[in-house]
Amino acid sequence: MSLKHSTKQNHLFKALTFHLLMNGGSFSKSGNKPSDIPTTCDTFYKDKGWKGWRDFLGLPENEFKTFEQAKLFVRSLNFSSSSEWREYNKSGNKPSDIPSFPERKYKEQGWKGWRDFLGLPENEFKTFEQAKLYIKSIDIKSKNTLGGMEQEWK
Repeated sequence: MSLKHSTKQNHLFKALTFHLLMNGGSFSKSGNKPSDIPTTCDTFYKDKGWKGWRDFLGLPENEFKTFEQAKLFVRSLNFSSSSEWREYNKSGNKPSDIPSFPERKYKEQGWKGWRDFLGLPENEFKTFEQAKLYIKSIDIKSKNTLGGMEQEWK
């Protein structure tokens, strides 16, 4: 397999790929992908020097805030759920120094879950024995009947 392309072609490939990746498109379906460029570059080059899309496209690495700085920023937005975060993430208003997927970026830096990241109080559930007594008291006989009742337990 030959991967010989001019610098101009490489820049065009990178620009088109980045544009299509960012816009949910498929470069391989665009008609612009050379036949000697694999459709799934990340898979094909995985054990051949692959470092990630940003490296492959020649883009600088993102400089992200520390986990604590990111938490402070996100908490200032007063989101009440991770769904609200996802909507904000899609809005285009998120600063580039806050990762789109903080659960991945900060996994090894203290990530404890969305409630912690967003600054929401932890759920306070009844103890096992309390929950068991409550379920018996309202005569629940199957888990299907139980569905949707979690909010009433507090």
